[in-house]
Amino acid sequence: IYIDVGANYPIKISNTYLLYRKGWRGMTVEPIPRLYARHCRLRPRDIHINAAAGRAPGTLLFYELWPSSSSTFDPSQVEELARQGRARLKRKYEVRIVPLRDLVAQHFPNQAIDVLSVDTEGHDYDVLQGLDWSTTRPRLVVVEVSAAGRSDERATRYLLEQGYAHAGTIVCNAFFLRID
Repeated sequence: IYIDVGANYPIKISNTYLLYRKGWRGMTVEPIPRLYARHCRLRPRDIHINAAAGRAPGTLLFYELWPSSSSTFDPSQVEELARQGRARLKRKYEVRIVPLRDLVAQHFPNQAIDVLSVDTEGHDYDVLQGLDWSTTRPRLVVVEVSAAGRSDERATRYLLEQGYAHAGTIVCNAFFLRID
């Protein structure tokens, strides 16, 4: 079972699509409505959530960018990407935030999560804090690496505190294995 937070496209640039193709099942969490709809159409065995994950329930202002993989909750990141000519704002809107602990309790009660992939453009630490680590301990956690070549230091520290070890980095993903 996998959970893919900030799933973006259902096939290309997906950390979980190969697992899906191999018969795994899981959940995708994607705030952009058109991408959520693609997940529903192209990955029918998965559970799909049109929202964002975070520390606590609520809403946040979301900046949908082109390309969509740069979309973020961070207005300073929007300005920086626009200044560099690497992205442009399509629209901004409120997005529902659901903690991972609630999604796991609702959709995977008493089930082991094998892979947690988090790619939320600077929101990773908040996503990780929304999981109940005392009851849900994925075997592998994948966190996007920043442009500087390393994951968010807060997210890295948090995962180390939860009993994970940094196993390596491949392209734009840092891999953390549960120690036990």
